[in-house]
Amino acid sequence: MTTREALIARQKPLEAVYPEVREELMKIPGVVGVGLGIKETDGKNTDQIAFRVYVEQKKSPGELPPGQHIPKQIRGFLTDVIVVMRVKEPDITERRNLDHYRPITGGIAVGTEKGGSSYGTLGWFLFYDTPEKSGNVLLSNYHVLFGHDEAADHKVAQPKYRKSCCCECDVVGKLIWGKKDDKVDMAIAWVNDDIDIEFILQNNNAADRITVHGTGTAVVGETVRKIGARSGFTRGVVQDIHAVAVLASPRTGSEGQAINSYTDQIQVNPHPDDDYETEEGVHSFGNHGDSGSMVVNGENNIVGIHFYGTTTDNAGNPLPYRACFSNNIGNILDTFLDNGFDVTVLQSSEGDDSDSAPVAARRGLSVRSTGITEIDDALQNHPERDRIAGDIFFFRSETLDLVAGNRAVTIAWNRHEGPAFIAALQRSARKSDYQIPSEINGTTLQQLLEAMEVALLTHGSKDLRAFVLQHRKMFLELLNCRNLREWADKIAAYYGNPAPA
Repeated sequence: MTTREALIARQKPLEAVYPEVREELMKIPGVVGVGLGIKETDGKNTDQIAFRVYVEQKKSPGELPPGQHIPKQIRGFLTDVIVVMRVKEPDITERRNLDHYRPITGGIAVGTEKGGSSYGTLGWFLFYDTPEKSGNVLLSNYHVLFGHDEAADHKVAQPKYRKSCCCECDVVGKLIWGKKDDKVDMAIAWVNDDIDIEFILQNNNAADRITVHGTGTAVVGETVRKIGARSGFTRGVVQDIHAVAVLASPRTGSEGQAINSYTDQIQVNPHPDDDYETEEGVHSFGNHGDSGSMVVNGENNIVGIHFYGTTTDNAGNPLPYRACFSNNIGNILDTFLDNGFDVTVLQSSEGDDSDSAPVAARRGLSVRSTGITEIDDALQNHPERDRIAGDIFFFRSETLDLVAGNRAVTIAWNRHEGPAFIAALQRSARKSDYQIPSEINGTTLQQLLEAMEVALLTHGSKDLRAFVLQHRKMFLELLNCRNLREWADKIAAYYGNPAPA
């Protein structure tokens, strides 16, 4: 079995020249896109990867005029001419799950006020910070949450929106914003404060549960998984990381533009050992109703968001499988950033098992060992010490409880050398000439702070989450401090009053 590291190493040289190769090949008439994925021969996968050159139809060399031939190699790498696929939705319903879930999770059905009987999949959860409001939001496709109606105040419901004569039923949130173009199909909605969340991917028809530890980049040839409201748990293989798919008829984007094709998508084909079928004899990674599902790799990182699939190529010829397409999570996150959305991808705990309780005890966690008290001592003569203590140190108890008792926070703390950094901080309190290292066992202090930020935003109280976001700048300024005295001075300066010498 080829390791993920080997697949990454195989892919890297092609990625390095992909932009210039794409630009060159797109100049050839008839080429509609350039991917990077598995080379096919006679409709079957080989063990090689190539630049996949998408055309509307294949022609023999004799039919092509000079200048329109696609080279068999470019920059020393193989090419593969692929008839671009045409998006088509299947008609078969299998494993559909429209159960009511509280708390809500990823992988379950979700609908909207204007969506009628239609539904998609609630993908995952983010933390969204604005000057007016901070809180958890759910992520899915634009076509799931907005459909064809652009009003942004529609209510979101799980599993589907229902209204009786006296009340609205199953409402879990309200739409915020979405975007649909040739690269992304994404939307977010506030989760109501009275709705609890379990940070897991699952539903009652899924054979497995999937935890989420962050985001990552898809790798050609690796196995990925998803849980959707229509097909449950399925596995697939990444066929292409820059795939192209054309549309039978243009779609309208979120800004009114015509969308004729989707580009820079992840193509996922069904895993050869997976038995899910959308039509008799046609295996698939997903189905209509799975839109919005998170595509997760073997390291439990989200690499994409499933949104469409097809069983035919551009000429209408049937494929031996249903090819599915997912937005690259990198494009999703870039779109949030480009549009001014300050979001953080939240994470799962790793689940309850026999090892969960002893983790904190083995590391000797206590109030004294957090280092917070040492900073408190260093500020004891500060004129605004009480104000600082009432702010910064107000949350010490909750943070300690999470580090000691919440498995996900404990793991984030231990994996990123939290105890070792605290030991270094304590040593700097005892020895004035000792410098806190910027890296311990290959982990930097910045990585520790970033991991703890995500963990506390995921599992902390609403007040703690607001505190972490409010003082993010101060915590980042501590990265340049090499001893406890500097930490105290930075904290004091942040509050506008330098500590007395």
